[in-house]
Amino acid sequence: LYNLFVFFVARDRNYLFYISYLLVNLILYDLSAIGFGGEYIWKDSLLPFSYYTIMDILVALAVLINLIFLSYFLDLQKTLPKVFVINRWMYFTSIGIAIINLFGLSQNIPFTQLFIILSALYILSILIISYVKKVKRARFLLIGWSVY
Repeated sequence: LYNLFVFFVARDRNYLFYISYLLVNLILYDLSAIGFGGEYIWKDSLLPFSYYTIMDILVALAVLINLIFLSYFLDLQKTLPKVFVINRWMYFTSIGIAIINLFGLSQNIPFTQLFIILSALYILSILIISYVKKVKRARFLLIGWSVY
């Protein structure tokens, strides 16, 4: 709620992406990972998806929102335009992974797990490159991501 209040007061779109990230990652994904989501929320729903399919879709959406937040927070279009183009391709990859999992096309192929590892390394490398290029905001994210 605090970040939502800050968004309305400051009118900074970074807070909106951060709130979206928190909603998808910390609430929906964690509900799935812990098991509360499958047990209490969508257990008896009409969704034809398995527990793991929902988790894989939420992971892809969390990565997508995280990449969008990173792009706007670090202003990659101005600070690192080549990385911004790569970031756009990562958006499409995230959406593709979500669609592959939605339609069950990833039978016994760990697309999502590989994507998580590669996207985490990609995000860390963007933060390190941004920090080296003297983007001031990158310092805070680099500290947070190093601990996370």
